[in-house]
Amino acid sequence: MSNLQLHELKHLAILVVEGEDREIFLQGQLTNDVRDVTNGESQLTGICTPKGRMLANMRMFPGDSRYYLALAKELAEAIQKRLGMFILRSQVTISSGDDDYALLGVSGEAAGLLPEAAQLTEADQAVLADDGCTLVLVAGDTPRYMIIGPAAAIEARRDSLQGFAETADDAAWKLDDIRAGLPLVQEQTVEAFVPQMTNMGLVNGISFTKGCYTGQEVVARMQYLGKLKRRMYRVEIDGDCPAPGTDLYASGSQSGQGAGKIVMSAPATDNKCEALIVTEVSSAES
Repeated sequence: MSNLQLHELKHLAILVVEGEDREIFLQGQLTNDVRDVTNGESQLTGICTPKGRMLANMRMFPGDSRYYLALAKELAEAIQKRLGMFILRSQVTISSGDDDYALLGVSGEAAGLLPEAAQLTEADQAVLADDGCTLVLVAGDTPRYMIIGPAAAIEARRDSLQGFAETADDAAWKLDDIRAGLPLVQEQTVEAFVPQMTNMGLVNGISFTKGCYTGQEVVARMQYLGKLKRRMYRVEIDGDCPAPGTDLYASGSQSGQGAGKIVMSAPATDNKCEALIVTEVSSAES
């Protein structure tokens, strides 16, 4: 097997946020501090209901006078409309990037030999390449990079790498996300979790110092006053992979809602599946 794999990342879509008020607008909508992205970093972040439940989470990239949001493909249209409800008089536009922009995932030991990789001195530090693409280091067992940019530039990047790389399916990328503890809210898990339940705070997906955003009061109260009764764990499952949102049950569960849910899953080895689950801490401990 090649030690360089290319992933099309078809399970993700791109939203593009532009306009002179884009930073202050998103600062009032997302769980993380947008100012860090403005300073050249990518980050995980989420968008919540007023009750603090995640409608989606995403990786946010800086671009030239814009921000990119990479999120579950099936949620992109709904999140675009949701954010649009709050624009009012702000100088902001939110558009689908599907026609003009593209994503490429690069993983494997040889990924560290990419020309821009030497400039990445810290995890999640974004680098703007000469062709207008943004390359970001993503946590994983082996080097992984997500590249976003104009569709033509991404296609050229893919062509330049294909001679010494192999195409890997997106399940392999999801498996690396699972092993790195990076959750992805999908259609079946919309409004299922408060951010802390999916360990977003442990992967730098929440800022507790940025100020107000939709759902912030509930998220902050959970952090400072509440006791988190459900948390995310990585598990191995025999057999086929259960779908996101599949309910979990445990003897002695203290909740009438069941012990928890599948967040995401991916095949690992023959007859084995790995998954991220949110479940009662008491059930996990027992």
